[in-house]
Amino acid sequence: MPREKPRRAPALADISTGPHIGPCAAGLAATAISFGPGRMGFGLFVPEFNATFAMSDTAVGLI
Repeated sequence: MPREKPRRAPALADISTGPHIGPCAAGLAATAISFGPGRMGFGLFVPEFNATFAMSDTAVGLI
């Protein structure tokens, strides 16, 4: 029985193109579109969080 050659990991050029790029790009765009307004909306509530929960700017920023 002949010995098999060890398999190599695909090169970056081999995995950078293919059918998975479209869904990956769509997911990246959906995440960017979702998180952008969410971050802006959170910023509008920071003064309320500071006053209501007696939190410092640093604590609210960590959240």
